Amino acid sequence: MLFIFQFFYEYIFHLLYKNMLSLLHGKEVASVNVFVDGSCDENLKFLLIRELDRRRERVLVLCYSSLPSYYKDFSDKYIFYDGFSDPLNWEAGMNSLNKLEDIHAFISQYSSQNSLLVIDNLLIFGRSIGCIDNNGEWNGLLNILCDLSNRIPIMVFIDPTLTDESNIKVLKHIAQFSAELLENQNSFTCKSIMKKKTGKVIEENNLLTMIGNQLIVSKNNALSSIRKIEEVDPSSNLTFNLNLSSSEKESRANTKLPYLFDQKTKDSYLNKVNDCPVIYQPDEADDFDEEDPDDDLDI
Repeated sequence: MLFIFQFFYEYIFHLLYKNMLSLLHGKEVASVNVFVDGSCDENLKFLLIRELDRRRERVLVLCYSSLPSYYKDFSDKYIFYDGFSDPLNWEAGMNSLNKLEDIHAFISQYSSQNSLLVIDNLLIFGRSIGCIDNNGEWNGLLNILCDLSNRIPIMVFIDPTLTDESNIKVLKHIAQFSAELLENQNSFTCKSIMKKKTGKVIEENNLLTMIGNQLIVSKNNALSSIRKIEEVDPSSNLTFNLNLSSSEKESRANTKLPYLFDQKTKDSYLNKVNDCPVIYQPDEADDFDEEDPDDDLDI
């Protein structure tokens, strides 16, 4: 049974490898890559991370699902951070990346011009930096991912069984490449979406089934497609016209508004001489005193 699952993972790895690494290593580098792994197994993650050093000078791996020693046979291009031993920084004296500035400092220290950041467990990472509370609510996690992706391409792994489906949807929405692996009885469903800057979106949906010792791969053409996202014109379906013709612009410029004065009216008000004297007639209730109020000062 172990051999069968290993065969599954090897095939799925090669299925995802072409699309994912074309974005990571090609001319069009994806800033956010998401792998939604519902298989509850570390083998596929190990296979994918192992191949990330191709055309990469540095691969920074934040380990929360396993110790860095799990990847001991990897090349010296990999830099590992141990977030598995103390993810919530409970032990004093241990180096921790529980703040955004700490992560940026880690990137500055070890990254180079052509580097990649890998987070092997996004949920534990979110708990460690305080972006996921005890109820599983996400608060600022996506903003941190976007902030980090502006500096270095990132690849994250997440278990869909431990968070809400809405969080997975939003995460895949901000990703340039996302792949989802769902494990069924004797079969796997592998879905991938690759978005390019040109607006082209490539979707693939494959079902892998093991019958005896034979692996059968069937592609769901109804769910697999290549399409292009067109930019939406917000003014296309309006009931009024936002643009003005030259005659309408001229009419607008010549329209005199009642609350605005032209230059002639302004000059007439500002330069007008007031010939009318001010006459003050005291009222009966006024205490009008004609005496000098400073008489008592003997000045």
